[in-house]
Amino acid sequence: MDSRKNAVRGRARGHRRDDDDPSSQRVSPPGRPSERLSVATLHTGLPGPSSPYDETKGNNGNDGRGPTPARGVVDYTERFDHVNTMPDGISKIGKFGREISLVVNYFPMRTTTGWMAFHYRVDFAPHLEETAQRRAVFRRFIQQDNDGVLGICSFDGHSIWSVNRYTTDPSKTLELLSSDRNGDPVTIKIRMVAELPQSDPQFLQVYNNIVRGCLRALNLTQIGRNYFDGNLQIVIQGRNLCIWPGFLTTLRQHDHKSLLYCVEITNKVIRTDSVFHFIRNRRQDLSRSNKREDLIQAIIAKEIVGTIVMTSYNRMTYRVDEVLWKESPRTTFKQGDKTVTIADYTQSKHNVRVTGMDQPLLLSNRKMRDIRRGLKDPFKLLPEFCQMTGLTDSMRSDFTLMRELSQHLFQAPKVKVESIQNFIKRLRTNATVSRDLEAWKMQLDEKPLRIQGRCLPPEIIILRNLSNGALDTFPANESADFTLEFRGKHMVSSVHLKKWIVIVPQRDARDVRNLIGTMQRVSGPIGFQLSDASEVVSLDDIRPKAYMDAVTFVHNKYGPALQLVFVILPNNKADTYAAVKKKCYIDYGLSSQCFLAKNISHKGLMSIATKVVVQMNAKLGGEPWNVAIPLKKLMVVGFDVHHGGVGSKSPSVGAMTCTTNASYGRYYSCVSYSRSREELSSKMADDLGRCLNAYRENNSGLLPDRIVFYRDGVGEGQLKFVVLSELEALKTKLVAVYSAHGLPEPMLSHIICTKRINTRVFLVDRAGGYQNPFPGTIVDKEVTLPERWDFFLIGPAARQGTVSPTNYNVIFDQNKLDADKIQRLTFKLCHLYYNWSGSVAVPAVCQYAHKLAYLTGLALGTEHEPNERLTHLLYFL
Repeated sequence: MDSRKNAVRGRARGHRRDDDDPSSQRVSPPGRPSERLSVATLHTGLPGPSSPYDETKGNNGNDGRGPTPARGVVDYTERFDHVNTMPDGISKIGKFGREISLVVNYFPMRTTTGWMAFHYRVDFAPHLEETAQRRAVFRRFIQQDNDGVLGICSFDGHSIWSVNRYTTDPSKTLELLSSDRNGDPVTIKIRMVAELPQSDPQFLQVYNNIVRGCLRALNLTQIGRNYFDGNLQIVIQGRNLCIWPGFLTTLRQHDHKSLLYCVEITNKVIRTDSVFHFIRNRRQDLSRSNKREDLIQAIIAKEIVGTIVMTSYNRMTYRVDEVLWKESPRTTFKQGDKTVTIADYTQSKHNVRVTGMDQPLLLSNRKMRDIRRGLKDPFKLLPEFCQMTGLTDSMRSDFTLMRELSQHLFQAPKVKVESIQNFIKRLRTNATVSRDLEAWKMQLDEKPLRIQGRCLPPEIIILRNLSNGALDTFPANESADFTLEFRGKHMVSSVHLKKWIVIVPQRDARDVRNLIGTMQRVSGPIGFQLSDASEVVSLDDIRPKAYMDAVTFVHNKYGPALQLVFVILPNNKADTYAAVKKKCYIDYGLSSQCFLAKNISHKGLMSIATKVVVQMNAKLGGEPWNVAIPLKKLMVVGFDVHHGGVGSKSPSVGAMTCTTNASYGRYYSCVSYSRSREELSSKMADDLGRCLNAYRENNSGLLPDRIVFYRDGVGEGQLKFVVLSELEALKTKLVAVYSAHGLPEPMLSHIICTKRINTRVFLVDRAGGYQNPFPGTIVDKEVTLPERWDFFLIGPAARQGTVSPTNYNVIFDQNKLDADKIQRLTFKLCHLYYNWSGSVAVPAVCQYAHKLAYLTGLALGTEHEPNERLTHLLYFL
């Protein structure tokens, strides 16, 4: 028998060093004690006795400390965005508002201080690309390692974190012998990278690797970066859908004295049939209507491209960028010196059998981080082994399905807290998890953290008195909703809509008069003057081109006097909507209002008509309501970005909106296109210059003394770029503009708002139960970050499930506003979104910017900017 293979199948066998690597350090097989490397001979950085191995997952950035991340490995240095923006001498804790008792989805994690970890790079020979393969090979060695060669360690697929120093010479490589699933030998090469004291920010990576290993000990399935429990899946009968419950977890140092373990419940919606079955069934359905093959393929591709699929053999997720109809499992490619088919490669690598040899392939492009590593070839996947995840547009429009899903996807506060506590109990009572945490001197609390928060009083809303027309004030209710107040108040200012046209499908034309009459009835009581429509244009053809021709017809007929085109759409398909918006906004500079035909006969038409009239007034330049903001000569700016559509090469769309008057009810907006982050910074600065010019036009040539800039759309790992590039570009632009007018630069505050966070906050009621906190709830301690001036604010009331707070990070402040003033200003601005008579999740300028970026990126679909006539109007509402 081959002695080398015998060593592989033995216990903790060593392996010869590479002949061309003189720095290799050889680990010999057991039986030769004088050459054996044992835990007893290693330097350990952790106090106390040795304890069992813990295999976990994480990542290290390519910063000289280790390898670039592999697919499926989490880069915590990027994910945590550790950038110190907390100014000296500032307290981020406010005092205004009433104190309330809260519970958060964080659990203290007790740790032992005074020790360090050692970071090692791990390579495999032959090379293994997938993290799952690397982990399996590493696990086999550990299972055979009775001598405890590696001791306490954590492996993420590319790096080992250990309390042991394996060699005193960092230039030497430790080699271990393991095997793959076929029994073929694989050499594990370990080289020291760095020593990490607990004070190093990267030490969080060590802790998170350990904790993620605990999740695997619960037999959870990793999908993407999160873990799901397939054993608890919920099957949606008759829908080919199932829901996998899962967990989003992070461990991080917050302002609390201990590390905090954040746990959020998530769900993954997965189709139970494969993409191959989906293609086959859709092809059969479409063939019945005698469509050509090329049209069938185009329709199916449109439904698949952009979706996220999960492979059944390794639970990895991929975004589908193209359907390769001309390729099949018979397609060949070069693998070393051999030419192999996709079918043979998939069968040998993943131990699965390909049955459909005529199926097309799915193409998934590499992510940018893979391309930076030199991995440019896209993935080619077999539909037979792919399942689509998430919900399609057609599913979202299915009311019955969404109602059924909502019972499982949206948990009430009490249910969510119970689910989180059950998960923590499951962790604490698992023998493997308890052993691993104890080995690393870590202890997880069983109860969620209780903290003190504050609730701001309901905001004061300004409307006009119905009897004398004077400005009138009133507080919003506890849910920050003031819809009912419109029944007895006028809007602050309104525009008389004299010249407007209705475009409607012929089949709905007979009900238009009832709609117009209803809109006129609700307009008077809220102070909006609505004349009769100048013309009703009926369409026999409801295709997009017919709508575009109708818009052109009324524009040519009525010219500049035409104020608004009211378009009744037959359905909610995006193509007709996009065609109307392109024609109105880009070609003619016309305000438009779209309305679904099904709502003409809706039983709640009065309520719908009221909201539409308020929206139309805002689009035409009116101010439906105001809030009292005492700061003078202040311009508030919001910015958001919409990235190119999935699978497209479209540029990113940056949208900026700003206030242009003292009541913060008039706005200017602009959009720009960029294909890189650097270009985005430059365009953002230029757009700020355009906002300043618009402010001057509306304020007798004066520029603002203060600017508060809210930046939305900042993803994980982008904070450093925002601070060092975007912020500096904005400051440079301000200096240039103000110096050109002989003025000192204004006072700038830059605040990043983030909605997609895992923090959840629960109000503790008098009976000890849990409910959603009220709008205006502030959390600015304990779960905030020590390196940031940040706080959490709940803007809207939750109508379903658990409310999500928004995180605000003040990265720059020259206005010298204290914590209370910034928090109160932010909450006030959340009430100024004119599509909703209540509070929203972010300041209105950000919500407007989001709306504009989304509309431009998805509907307008061009690098031409909207007509200049519209830039001072909220035309995009």
